[in-house]
Amino acid sequence: IASVRSLSDFGGSAKFAPGSWVEIKGSNLASVARSWTASDFSGDLSPTVLEGTRVLLNGQPASVAYVSSQQVNALLPYGLPAGLAQITVENCTGKSETISLEMSTAAPGILANYVGAVGSRAARSGESITLFGVGFDASAATSVTIGTVAARVTYAGLSGSPGLYQINFTVPNLPDGDYPLVVSSGSIATEQSLSLSIRN
Repeated sequence: IASVRSLSDFGGSAKFAPGSWVEIKGSNLASVARSWTASDFSGDLSPTVLEGTRVLLNGQPASVAYVSSQQVNALLPYGLPAGLAQITVENCTGKSETISLEMSTAAPGILANYVGAVGSRAARSGESITLFGVGFDASAATSVTIGTVAARVTYAGLSGSPGLYQINFTVPNLPDGDYPLVVSSGSIATEQSLSLSIRN
């Protein structure tokens, strides 16, 4: 294993939370490259082994969504305590070295491609915006701040896709401009530099 980060499209953070997606980079991680398919699931249970490759965190199996020689995408197990956790990758050729991850109750990251506009234009005051994120604590309140103004969150929870959170909020009544956007899970805020353009 060369590195472990949250999904790059969601900020690529080195902070982690239970039930969050990670990208594991390295070499000889799998013999072939492929993503999970419907046939890999057992009912609602996502696969923990893909093409002979599995990921263990403190000995608990993670769900494995993608494998290749140089990258594995995995969903960390739920219920892990805060503090250091040990991650390893195993396949038919052996077991990787162990890497320590710093776990927190939340490590929120937002899919940046969905921030900044509604379709191909800027947002308007009063409109509803949907964001997608990873690393959220389902037991904590989700908040959205535009500039210095708290937006009204109308929905925050799992989207129906494993580990993917959906946050719906209403754009506050603000003048035209480009505003910093911060999403928090409880007291833990996103570390990304995000912004929302408003043109009324």
